[in-house]
Amino acid sequence: KGLYNLGNTCFMNSCLQCVSNTPDLTAYFLADAHARDVNRRSPTKGRLAAAYADLVHRMWSDRGRSDAERPNDVKRVVGSAAARFVGYDQQDAQEFLRFFLDSLHEDLNRVTTKQPYEEMCEAPSDSDEKVSAMWWRNYCARNDSAVKDVFCGQLRSVLTCEKCGHTSRCFDAFWDLSVPIPKRAQVRERRFGGGLGLGGGGGGASCTLEECLDAFTAVEELTGADAWHCAKCKKQRPSTKQMQVYRLPKVLVIHLKRFQYSTFRRDKLCTDVRFPTTGLDLRPYLHPSAAKLARSSTYDLIGVSNHMGGLGGGHYTAHCLNWDDGGWHSYNDSRVAPASAGSISGSAAYLLFYRLRE
Repeated sequence: KGLYNLGNTCFMNSCLQCVSNTPDLTAYFLADAHARDVNRRSPTKGRLAAAYADLVHRMWSDRGRSDAERPNDVKRVVGSAAARFVGYDQQDAQEFLRFFLDSLHEDLNRVTTKQPYEEMCEAPSDSDEKVSAMWWRNYCARNDSAVKDVFCGQLRSVLTCEKCGHTSRCFDAFWDLSVPIPKRAQVRERRFGGGLGLGGGGGGASCTLEECLDAFTAVEELTGADAWHCAKCKKQRPSTKQMQVYRLPKVLVIHLKRFQYSTFRRDKLCTDVRFPTTGLDLRPYLHPSAAKLARSSTYDLIGVSNHMGGLGGGHYTAHCLNWDDGGWHSYNDSRVAPASAGSISGSAAYLLFYRLRE
């Protein structure tokens, strides 16, 4: 079913359609399995889980009663928890998705009393497998929900001092990957104060998702004000940083960084990003020790949140692979229509939802 626009809430509707077309999580709510996991100590005291569960039932169970549903309760609970979502101004879909999934996770977190993070004692000689397992165990000791089980993965980040070679490893949990669009492919819509204009990026107007992932995992030079404070040298040093995926989530959300902000202007990158609808292989972006352990690294597209229009607000829609009938559908607020994977616009795609093959 579609979702009625409550007043510039297309950003929310687009995300809710993508999340509700995630089979693992929607089956959990339709079976009312969430009822035994509700955490009344969370910031929203279980109200968001209840509101979303009710919406999922109306969207997927009461097919004959209407063609669209009103997500009022979800909007109200989210607004009560975050002031920026209170009114009816257009908001960023990725910011909403992060807040929504985090709040839903806390509402269903089986860890109701969180202990302080355990201080990890690791030696430089410890393997990545050992250290990553320690970090993951520490994270899961405080975070255990059906939402986490679907959307959460782990990143390996390593900083290296270029002076002495000292390194520091982190294995943080992630809920989405925010990937840059390569500069050579950037085509911008710019807003200077009240004026609007277009600017090129010095290259082609398209790129591939793989190129975005290459840029995300590329070695980054940290110099000047960005230099790392090396614990061994005990001072800021020129250094390098590299991030690689270490633990793959069941559903991978990729955020294409189309919006850029600076003091004097805002840019939207209108680059056509070409992405596969089936067979996205994450193995090249996994750390080698993680790649050996991964049973599968191949993903298939199940949803896209699209942003059309310019910086003055624009409009969000969604394309989703309907997990019930197996066909693609376009969702434009209350309007739902059959679609094809080929109808998805690479220049409008903003959030990509990929599901890991079993």
